Amino acid sequence: MTITAAGIYPDITAREYFAEPCPQPALTNSGIKTILAKTPLEFAYAHPGITPDSPEAASTAAKRFGDVAHQLSLGKGRGYAVGDYPTWGSNDAKRFKAGAEEAGLTPVKRAEFEAAEKCAAIMKDKIAETVALLGGAKYQTEVVMAWQEETSRGPIWCRAMMDVWADDIGLIIDPKFSGRLHDGEFENHASNMGWDFQDSFYRRGITKIRPDLAGRVRFVNLLCDPKPPHVWRCREADEATTYSCELEIDRAIEKFAACLYAREWPGYPKGIEPWTAKSYTMAQRAANSIMETEE
Repeated sequence: MTITAAGIYPDITAREYFAEPCPQPALTNSGIKTILAKTPLEFAYAHPGITPDSPEAASTAAKRFGDVAHQLSLGKGRGYAVGDYPTWGSNDAKRFKAGAEEAGLTPVKRAEFEAAEKCAAIMKDKIAETVALLGGAKYQTEVVMAWQEETSRGPIWCRAMMDVWADDIGLIIDPKFSGRLHDGEFENHASNMGWDFQDSFYRRGITKIRPDLAGRVRFVNLLCDPKPPHVWRCREADEATTYSCELEIDRAIEKFAACLYAREWPGYPKGIEPWTAKSYTMAQRAANSIMETEE
């Protein structure tokens, strides 16, 4: 399915979404993180609309577990293949894994799958409970939205996939399996993962598509520890946090547009670049020197 107009698209599959359904390469939340923290070249290399044959990130047990548990929780996804192998070491297991990945499926071992099923059952209950707690009953999963942003170079497309969307109350829920739920630990982890950018970017998109929801869209992180006793909690970024993200999102949008319209995706500057050690590193070195002198 190809997107031709801004809107909310609940019927676009995950496979269609990640293959780039917009008329031109679109900016996503993960793309914002890459284009700001790394280089446009690395962004372009990982973008399916710019480099369609770019290899995906290597599969790991943790990623497989999270992906399959996520699919089971939402009842949607790209699909998975369960292998009855204790490891991927045997030739049969390697062939099974390679075949699943070639078919666009997530390979998962039986033990991993059974653990994911247990976590998914818990997450399903928590999603329904959270939606009800915030005043709604009906919701959809893996709902795609796409919209356009005006820039100094011209319009660009943006897209996102909401894990849970309750249209009646303008609620987005992003369920995550994570053990980093505690105060202090969560805030650093959430910012490192770009969840605050995701909050701001997704709410921005909905507001562009549905102006009637302006100021009323909520983005909630629903977190569940994959290990017993499966503690869980919901977190919502405050306005100061999301406002700080808006400024960076604006910068990413302009940077993306400049590269897209110029059809140039540069890496780092050529030549020799000076660098300076962090101030705390130099302070520690000075302190060590003083201590040795006093001794």
